[in-house]
Parts: sequence; C-alpha cells; structure tokens
Amino acid sequence: QALWNVKQEKPELFEHQTQCAQLKEQNGGVAHPPGFEKSAWEGWLHNPSQDVYLETSTGRRCWYDADRNEFHDLHRGQDLSISFVGGAASSLNPVGRGIGHAAASELNAEKRHLPKHVVIPDLHRVAQALKTDFSHFDKPAAMVALFGCSEKDNTRVPADVAARVYHERLVKRLGGFRGTWSDEALGSAVIASLDEVAAADGRRRPVASITLVVGSTVVAAAVAGGRFCLSNRGDTFEAFTNAKHVKQIEHGACGHDAQVVVARLNFVTPQPLAEIGALWQTFFAVLFIDQSEPDSNGSATTAHAGHPMHPALSGDRDLLRLAIPHLSLGRPRAASVAILQEAQTQGASGSLAAVCVRLSDADGVCPLVPEPATKRRKMAAAPNKVRVRHVLLQHWRGAGAKPVDPIRRKPIDRSPELAEMQMLAVLNGLLAEGCAGFSTACKAVSECQSALKGGELIGDLGWIDRMNVSSQDKKAQHPAAIRSIVPASVRKAAFELDVGELSDLVSSDVGVHLLLRTA
Repeated sequence: QALWNVKQEKPELFEHQTQCAQLKEQNGGVAHPPGFEKSAWEGWLHNPSQDVYLETSTGRRCWYDADRNEFHDLHRGQDLSISFVGGAASSLNPVGRGIGHAAASELNAEKRHLPKHVVIPDLHRVAQALKTDFSHFDKPAAMVALFGCSEKDNTRVPADVAARVYHERLVKRLGGFRGTWSDEALGSAVIASLDEVAAADGRRRPVASITLVVGSTVVAAAVAGGRFCLSNRGDTFEAFTNAKHVKQIEHGACGHDAQVVVARLNFVTPQPLAEIGALWQTFFAVLFIDQSEPDSNGSATTAHAGHPMHPALSGDRDLLRLAIPHLSLGRPRAASVAILQEAQTQGASGSLAAVCVRLSDADGVCPLVPEPATKRRKMAAAPNKVRVRHVLLQHWRGAGAKPVDPIRRKPIDRSPELAEMQMLAVLNGLLAEGCAGFSTACKAVSECQSALKGGELIGDLGWIDRMNVSSQDKKAQHPAAIRSIVPASVRKAAFELDVGELSDLVSSDVGVHLLLRTA
C-alpha cells in the first residue's frame, strides 16, 4: 500500500522503470541495459557513449563497421598476468671513430642521422589520449620500434618523422576494428601503418624494426634491413624457432622488403616447471639497427638491404648472448647498451640502435634468475617513501656550458652515449662483486656531491616521497642540486625497486644514474 501511494504521488521516481517495461514489451520481452536506446536499424539498440549495438532478439553486442556496412561481434580484451619491460639505447658513431673518442660537440652536429627508438609500455593510455577505443585488445599492449635514417638515402622516410607519428597511425588502425584480430591481420596492420607514414611523407618505407605486444601475442617486423630476434630459451641463447607457435606472414601481405612473424605465447604451465625448463616462463625480443657504410673492401655492418651484416653480430645468438644476462634481470636499457658496446668493439663504424624486451609471467619467477626478478606489486601496498643511493655520471650534449664535476672540479665533455657505456661497466662490476662494493664504486666514479658523504650514506639521496613531487620535478640548474632535486626518471625508477636491488641504467638531464634502494 505504501509503495502504491508513492507511485501515485511521485510518478517521476518510477519513470525509468516504466520506460524499461514499455521497451521490453516492444522488443519481444527482451529488456535493454541502461544506456541503450533505439537505433536506425530495426531490432538493434544503440549505446551512444560506448558506440555499441545490442541485437534485441539475441542479446548479442556488436559494433558497426561503416566501411563495410555490417555488424561485427564486439570483443572485450582481458587483463593478462604478464609483465612487460622494455628499454632502448642508440649512439652516433662517426666513420673511423669510436664513440668514446668523439667530442660531444662533434656528435651533436650529426644527431640528425641517429636512429630513433620508441618504447611505449601501455598502448591503452596512448589510445585514450587519441580518443580511440582500445578495449578489444588484451593487456599488456605495448610497442617498441627502431627507425633508421641514412645520410645518403633520401628516398626513405626520415627516422625522426617515423618515430614521431608511427605509433599514432598504428593505434588508430588497430582501434578501427573492434573484433577479434587474426595473426595475419595484426602483422599486416604493423606494415600498413608504416605504409601510411610513407605515403603521407611521399617517400619509401623507413628502415625499421618493430615489435607489437598484445597480451600473449607478439608481432615482430623488420623492414628494409632492420633486424629482430625472438627467444624463449634464454638459457641457451637460442632463437625462437618453435614452428607450432610462430607464424611467418607471407611477403604478399607485407611487401618483399619486410619480414613479419607472429608468436603466440603460453605462460600457463600445466606441467611442473622442472619438466619444461624455461620454455614459456620468459620471452625475449631484441631489435637492432646498424647504419655503418661499406668500407673499401665492401664489408659493413649495415641496416640497409643488400649489404652484409658485420660478422661479429651477424646471428641472432650473438644479440641474445649480449642482451639476456641483463634482460633476464629486468634491465633492458643495460642490455641495449651492451649490444651497442660490443658492436663498436667489433668494428662497427656507423650509427647504432638497439631495443630489448622481456615478457614474463607477472606472478611467477624468471627461471634464469636465482631470486625473483618479477615482483608482484600493488599500488595500494606500495610504499609512499623509499630511500636510495646512486652513482651519477654526468654528460654534456654539446651545447651550452660544460657541467663541472663537483668532486674533482673538472669540466665534463663526455657524450650521453659514453656515459651510458661507462655506467654499464660500473653495473657489471657491482653484479660480479655484489652490492657490498657500492660505496667503493660510488666514491671512485660518482660525480654527485652525495658521494662526499661517509660510510653507508655515500651516494645517498635521502627519502623520496611518492606524493610530494613538486620540488623533485624541477630541473636542476646546477649539478650540486641533485642533493635536493631528484629527477622524475630517477624517482620513478626508485619506486620500482625492492630493498637491496640495483636499478637499470637511468637517464636524466643531469646524467646517467645507477640506483640502489636501501629502505
């Protein structure tokens, strides 16, 4: 009786319920979910905010393909328990010079010919910024790419142009079909997006190496001489050759200057780990571009089709051997620098670039690492403050006043690339000797005033607050300011570490850092 009185006195409270009943009667007894309304097509309801259609007779949810004038089943991606880490490094190595012997000012003048790298760990965020629906793809969705640029070949899209716009073209193309993507369609989309970039620029495809990760699916592409190698057997540095799970996309769909493969990974291990080894627990991808020109004998390490690769890094095994020791520990930047360093040691004389990627079970353990390298982290349980020590090697980009080492009172003219390689040597030494030698290494090479502290506080940056970032985000005007102003990249890396863990190489405007979390 009370409910009947309310309905009589305030019918507006029950207006939605009345409309639902009316629509249910009109649609043959099928009620529609909130947000749906009548559409221009009979038998279909439309949700304008999600651009989703509902077939009233079956309850099937679809999206409308305007190009083909037809409905397709709507696919919803899943958030898979897969961890993605990726990092890159590039260097300009003028012909006849090692990068360590070239002045930063000379390197700066040639930067326009440097290969460009792109590392995007979350394509869903990029899609959101581009106002593109990406909900039909699994997580993680990530992309890494290298684009080459030859000084003598002006017929191809410049590397900086490709690096700036390619990911936007790819995201919009992938967002255009909201159903289930086949292996062939994903592989073709990677190349077709590159063709869009080339058509817009009026030139041929750039030299490129690209890896697209969508959940447990990996698409790898090499164009015009770029290189990639994939592996799920890092313990033996063997390339990924399991034909059952790797599909080669035909040249007809991608062009004769492109190689594209699609690998579907299985991180679920029904057998005990001891029986299957490292087969599916960890997956590695390495991309590499070397733009050396042929020497007088016609030999070269080159990214251009038609030239032989340098024998030192001619095989996938060579790249994996260099990358995996660091990559398996979650340090993709160090792995990339190690590849570049070895290429230069073996005589590479041109611009180099490398990208390294590791995929692993986010809730598991990398079998190649004695201690868990992939950690379960939840923001709710993450600390609000951490304390780290660091080693800093400053660099000079060739413009403006040279920075001064506050410890040794000497100007610094090393390039960023040389700083990375020198820091890699510091990291290798600490890994070999253990973190107990951190104080010694910091005192010996660090170019931060924190290295003047004593005892276990050598290199100490103090407590870093996750919430109070206003003062830490400001750029340091003087190297000594590193004591109180922590670059954003350093702060981000600090919160990704466990206590007692060494970081990957971390770059900032100040220089290259190596962190050790202490609390």
